[in-house]
Amino acid sequence: MKTAEAAPIPFSPEAPALVLTLINAGYLINQEIISYMENEFGISEGKFVLLMALKTMPKGCSIKELAARVGVSVPTISVMLSRMRAQTHPLVAVRRMKGDAREKRVTITKDGLALLDQLLPGHFKRVMDFAGRLTPDEQKELLALLDKLLPKPEAK
Repeated sequence: MKTAEAAPIPFSPEAPALVLTLINAGYLINQEIISYMENEFGISEGKFVLLMALKTMPKGCSIKELAARVGVSVPTISVMLSRMRAQTHPLVAVRRMKGDAREKRVTITKDGLALLDQLLPGHFKRVMDFAGRLTPDEQKELLALLDKLLPKPEAK
């Protein structure tokens, strides 16, 4: 009995090279940019993203909203917040909302803002040094190409 042959899978020799190059670029970003925050300031990439999100919202936000902005689950953000509140100098504050004891509002503390003030100049320099390997036009072109690789959020 003959079996049907599977259709050949289209193959582009550039595809594996593209994926490996993206992995290597991510590793380089981690080494040149992210590790600076961890080594010099003891702050992970996730905590940095969380603090930057809160910095843009002076009145704070709900835990659910913060989780969505940071791109993690509510349980994950809750653990991050607990750890950031437990530090000697808490980076965030979580307070119950008036009128609804179940709802909590998260804000960045003065210590959190001070940490960002210390960290950001060196961080931005490293980001500019990394991106500066490309011209502004090349940066725009790369952004457009990478955007095509990323999934688009579903319309609601």
